[in-house]
Amino acid sequence: TRNFLELADTVPNVQFTREANGTTKVRSGATSAEGTNVYIDGVSQKNYVLTGGVSGQDSSRGNPFPQSAIGEYKVITSNYKAEFDQVSGAAIVASSKSGTNDFHGSFFWDTSNDSWREESPLEKRAGVRDDFEETQYGATFSGPILKDKAHFFVAYEAKEYTTPNVVIPGSIYSDRVDQLPTQLQPLVATYSTPFKEDLYFAKIDWTIGDNSLFELSGKYRKEDELNDVGGTSTLEHGSINGQEEKRANLRWQYSGANFLNEANLSYESAFWNQAPINNGNGYILSYTPNRGNETDVLAAGAGSSFQRKGQKGWTFQDDLTLNSLEWHGAHTVKMGVKFKSIDLDSTQFNPANPQYYYNILSDVETPYRVRFGAPLVEGGGSVVSENKQYGIYLQDDWEVNEHWTLNLGVRYDYEETPAFLDFVTPSDVAGALQNWTNLRNANYDINNFISTGNNRKAFKNAWQPRLGASYDLFGDQAHVIYGGAGRAYDRNIFDYLALEQLNNSFNSYSYYFTSANNPACLG
Repeated sequence: TRNFLELADTVPNVQFTREANGTTKVRSGATSAEGTNVYIDGVSQKNYVLTGGVSGQDSSRGNPFPQSAIGEYKVITSNYKAEFDQVSGAAIVASSKSGTNDFHGSFFWDTSNDSWREESPLEKRAGVRDDFEETQYGATFSGPILKDKAHFFVAYEAKEYTTPNVVIPGSIYSDRVDQLPTQLQPLVATYSTPFKEDLYFAKIDWTIGDNSLFELSGKYRKEDELNDVGGTSTLEHGSINGQEEKRANLRWQYSGANFLNEANLSYESAFWNQAPINNGNGYILSYTPNRGNETDVLAAGAGSSFQRKGQKGWTFQDDLTLNSLEWHGAHTVKMGVKFKSIDLDSTQFNPANPQYYYNILSDVETPYRVRFGAPLVEGGGSVVSENKQYGIYLQDDWEVNEHWTLNLGVRYDYEETPAFLDFVTPSDVAGALQNWTNLRNANYDINNFISTGNNRKAFKNAWQPRLGASYDLFGDQAHVIYGGAGRAYDRNIFDYLALEQLNNSFNSYSYYFTSANNPACLG
């Protein structure tokens, strides 16, 4: 896959998985992928809105960063030091490549297509080989701008996939295509769905004097994919999934005789989008012998899903390392602060297009049901939160003697999510819950789950001690016993926090049409 996260699969207790549809995720132990965080050049790549842990890794076959631009790589599965935040699974630490005083370049091209593989049983039966292609290519170029002073590095990687997806009618009609409506029969076919990703990375470093190093880097990721095609969903009922990510980081490293200070100012914008290929009315052919007993046979016409979810903001963090401290051994003390202002966006309309249902058992020209969505308030279906994140930590790597090393640290994090904290439960919803007879003898107070706009508080107890110790048996680093204990707080996924507002601002309705001749309309 040329996904640099795949390298983590070589580490015990870490799994890199690739699903049948090509999407990838990485997790450690029994944790989910959401607990993973990736730090590139010291900057967190956390996804705050969607699952996957890293921005851009939810429902995507793409790569989060050019593998050819990775210089060093480390995976930490436990005993994180206090400097690592927003992680509860694997911490993947990577540094990007830089230019040198010599010009260097590289190129790769990797491809596979339908001419290089055996025909599938379905293709042999049909006598037609489906289009299939997986191509990856890229290049790097680096060199000096001013010898010994300034250098550049650029990388580009791309993925182009063409994947066959088979449309198979549902219910009892998987092998009865001739019994479908005539106009729908040509839609039962194999479709080749494309995926395209472009990844760019550029970096400039500039050394000023003997103490200061500046680095300016940027990444741009763009991908598009034809999705939701196959099974009972035809090509015209599919959707386009798009992803666009922009990141920039300015890093200043200043070193003295006994200290090193690193300051980072970062910008990020990462959005995932899904929209129907066509707009209009959806046509859902179903097998419905009676109302409530409904099985989709084929989906045609306009698709239903529209989503836009992502994050945009800036971060400042500063890390100071003090070395050559002596007190009952050697100490390396590191401390840091972090502030992030990030706007989180969760938008979804489901269904975005009305979906009309037709019963194959009675009338395939007249619908028996329609499902449609409508906003309940202005701007319904969209939630935006202007979040603020704060972090501070202190850690000490204490080499007591040639045998004992202690890693002592603590960090504190605090975050405010105004969209969640300031939300007010609509009065009609609150009244309906408070007067619901089924809750009269409940062993909890329903008012604890009703928001007034003032009764929700941000979590303030995110103190995270991190303690570790190692003992070198013979003082030669050949046989070392180590252990540790600590606490780590991750972030709540905003897509989950926004659900109550999304459901209270955009609703889905389903109406049955009265027809004595259609069993789908009868109870």
